[in-house]
Amino acid sequence: MRFAFKTANQSTTWPDVLEVWRAADQIEIFESGWNFDHFYPIDGNAGGPCLEGWMMLAALAQATKRLRMGTMVTGIHYRHPAVLANMIATLDIISSEITLSSHVKFDPAVGASATADAAAALGEAGLDLAIVYLRPPLTPAVLEPLAAAFAQIG
Repeated sequence: MRFAFKTANQSTTWPDVLEVWRAADQIEIFESGWNFDHFYPIDGNAGGPCLEGWMMLAALAQATKRLRMGTMVTGIHYRHPAVLANMIATLDIISSEITLSSHVKFDPAVGASATADAAAALGEAGLDLAIVYLRPPLTPAVLEPLAAAFAQIG
């Protein structure tokens, strides 16, 4: 089983996103990081901040050394296919590789072990990559407990 994380582009700040991704880049068990591609927040404050997903990935590709990355959702209806294909090809060059894949949500109230168990269930169902969605407020403090819980399940 491989493990990944997903950060929200909404209701957060670039420094918080960057801090989480750089911390995850130092934790070997996280192979990749993910975001989404929506123009507006999909929950919470509809008028709040929402960073653009593909631009974020380009910046994160330069800010990390090891992580593979991708976007869980891409709005193909508001980008010409040729433009989107060029964006993805450019990111592939910048990041050296993009990965594509189910995700589980991390709920701090439930804990890292429950998230690891949900990821293990995905593995038993035949998936080989579990992406953990980290909701705002983003903090790298959640990464170490998740990594420890994942290491216990293999």
